[in-house]
Amino acid sequence: MQTLINSYNLLLLIKNNNSNGVIKRFVKNNKIQNINYLFYIINYTNDTYYLDYLLELLKTIEYDNSLDTFILFSELIIHLKKFNYSKNTIILYKQKIADIFNSLKIDETRIIDDPYILGEYLKYCYKIKRLFNNKIIKKKDLLSLYHSIINKSLKSLRKLRFNAFTINNDMYKWFNLCIGLEAIKILKFKNNNIKIKQLLEFYYLKNKINNNAIHYSYRTRNWNKHLLINKVIYENMFYPIL
Repeated sequence: MQTLINSYNLLLLIKNNNSNGVIKRFVKNNKIQNINYLFYIINYTNDTYYLDYLLELLKTIEYDNSLDTFILFSELIIHLKKFNYSKNTIILYKQKIADIFNSLKIDETRIIDDPYILGEYLKYCYKIKRLFNNKIIKKKDLLSLYHSIINKSLKSLRKLRFNAFTINNDMYKWFNLCIGLEAIKILKFKNNNIKIKQLLEFYYLKNKINNNAIHYSYRTRNWNKHLLINKVIYENMFYPIL
């Protein structure tokens, strides 16, 4: 629970444009573990303190061979190169990326029925596209992964159903879907892929989900049970940190 509280407070610090000094003290004093926010701060401040902090954090966490880990290590390498970190450190994570990539398997026929996970896949589309010009792995292999994730996401969105006029449990799952749709909206500005355009056709869901949260689901049924995660993800739903 404390991790969620820290994530929420850090998000507010970032969105309220607090100084680097304020953010740095908060990260240091609260042992922040939200890697996505840390990457954002690194880009925002160009302060290698956060990259050193992240490298130490990664030593304490076990990772599986998942898309999340592949993207995490890929983004890490981009930052290590940007700030001229040692070649040995970069080689270490490049090998990890190669091992993870070789084990990745995307089953395009399997529908994602959990809106939270589907939101993650939409964010994957955006994040993997950002890797195209960074020579993390062969571009044709990265392109194949990118298209598999798009296809799986599109098939899943077409099957997804959201009842806008009833109380929905676990709204944070739907909020995360909205963040994923925001990622697709950003991606669309830089991409003419027809399937990205088709994904964006589902952007209307964001208004339906937001209106449902306000008028039906807010503080009803199990909202309070998931209050913190609801607040964290809802706050990030508008102009999200990706």
